Amino acid sequence: MMPVDEEADATAMTGNAGKQTRILFEARGTAEDFATGLVVNLGNADAVFGNENTNRGIISKITMRSAYSDCSEPVTVSLNLFNNSSEELPVQNKHGWLHAPQNTDFGTKMVGGSNGFKNVSTLLPYANSYTSVDVYNPEDAINSRYLSQYGHCTRESLRENIVPFKNDGYYLVDQAHVVLNVIKANWDSLGIDVDNEPKFNGRYVQIPCNIFDRVCEDLERQVLSKMPFTDLKNLKCRFSTKKAKEFSAENPMDTTYHAVVELQLHYQFPPENKEVTV
Repeated sequence: MMPVDEEADATAMTGNAGKQTRILFEARGTAEDFATGLVVNLGNADAVFGNENTNRGIISKITMRSAYSDCSEPVTVSLNLFNNSSEELPVQNKHGWLHAPQNTDFGTKMVGGSNGFKNVSTLLPYANSYTSVDVYNPEDAINSRYLSQYGHCTRESLRENIVPFKNDGYYLVDQAHVVLNVIKANWDSLGIDVDNEPKFNGRYVQIPCNIFDRVCEDLERQVLSKMPFTDLKNLKCRFSTKKAKEFSAENPMDTTYHAVVELQLHYQFPPENKEVTV
C-alpha cells in the first residue's frame, strides 16, 4: 500500500511561512567532559520560541554565525535533530553531514553522529570566528510531497472524524478524511471502491474496519514515523572531542575548557489540517 503522491502539493511546504531565531550554546568542562560529549540543553525555551506548539518543527536551515574555543583539540558540534523520531531518518544535508572520528571499543571510526545527535560543524583548535557558514540545509525534506500532504497528521488525528461501529465491522468515515484518499489511490489492492460505497447524510462513507485500520497502520509506519520533525524546545547541542588522554595540551585533566557557538535557525511548521470536524 502506497500513500497518495500528488503533483499539485509539491510546493506547499516551500510556500509555508518560515521563521528564524538565533541561539547561543556555551559549554565549559574538563577534557574528560568534552571527550564523553558535553551536552547543553536549550534553557528557557519559551523565551526563544514563545508559547507555540513546537514539537513538530521542521528546521530548514542552520547557519553558524560565530564560534569560539580555547581547546587544543578540534571540537565536534552536534545537534539532536529529528528528536521526535526513534528511527534513523534518511534526510540529506545539502552541505553534507560532517563525519568526525569517534573512539569506540573497537578503535576509531568516522561517524556522522551518534546517540540521536547529527554532526553539523567543527570548532578548530583555539577557534575565534565571526564568519557565517551554512552547515545544514535539508532541501529534499522540505520539498517532500509527503510532508505537504501528511505533515499535519498524527497517530491520533488519523482516528478523528470517524464513527466506529466495530460490532458491525465498519467505520463511518468523513468524506474529507485523509485516509480515504489513500484508499482511493489503492482501491485495486484493497478491493474497495470508495466512490461506490454507501454514504450517510451525504458526508460519511462506510469503510470496513480491517481496511481502515490497515491503511492507518501503513501510514504510521511508512510515512508518519519518518517525518523529519524536531521538537524545537527540546533542542540540544553536544560538544565532543577525542579521548582526554590524547590531548596535546599539558595537564588537560586539570584544565577547564570553553566552547561557544552562535547558531541561526530557520524553521517552519507543516500546513494546518484543513479537514472538517465532526
